[in-house]
Amino acid sequence: MSPRPYRFRAVFLSRRPSRRGGDLPTAGRDRLGATHPARALPAARRPDRRSRANGFSLIELVIVIVIIAIIAAIALPRFTNASLLAQEAKLRSDLQMLRTAIACYAAEHGGRWPSSTSAGGGMGTEPCGALTFERHLTWYTAFDGRASEQPDKTYRFGPYLQRIPALSVGENEGSTGVACVNAFGEPGEIPTSGIGWEYNVTEGLIRSHTPAREVGTNGVPYYQW
Repeated sequence: MSPRPYRFRAVFLSRRPSRRGGDLPTAGRDRLGATHPARALPAARRPDRRSRANGFSLIELVIVIVIIAIIAAIALPRFTNASLLAQEAKLRSDLQMLRTAIACYAAEHGGRWPSSTSAGGGMGTEPCGALTFERHLTWYTAFDGRASEQPDKTYRFGPYLQRIPALSVGENEGSTGVACVNAFGEPGEIPTSGIGWEYNVTEGLIRSHTPAREVGTNGVPYYQW
């Protein structure tokens, strides 16, 4: 017996209009009369309502604000304390620099402290003067204490500083003036305008011009550093 020939069935589907445009397949019959249901198309995806909620809820915003406030409360005191510690470190460094310069001047001038003799040239450069103190440390000096901006065989000592540093702490912060005295008194006795340092001409001592109420983080008043 010969094999039965294979017959192809062609299905002809009718078309019906769709809401979104175009035609949708419907049921149809093939050439042999068999009925074939239309293939169902996937339903159109509906937009998810949750996808439209792009903002934050009130509770979420409150939680974020509370977290930021906690972080600020922790970080701000540490930042302020770090800034104060940096100012105090500069004060220590400046005091050490000034005291070293004073000691070097005395070592090269027969044990005489800066500003204990005239710097020469007039203009307020007499002994125990702020200008004399500044010139003795920042200019070239002779052995007898006279000062000059240019070095030569006579003015061969120094300079020991480029400039007088500014006070870095307290209410007189930024002041570079020097008050020369024969003995230290109570802190705050000298007028504070433009004065950052107090210098004892007799003993060659220097301290910050700060009142007793200004105390460092170590519990010691600045004027005692």
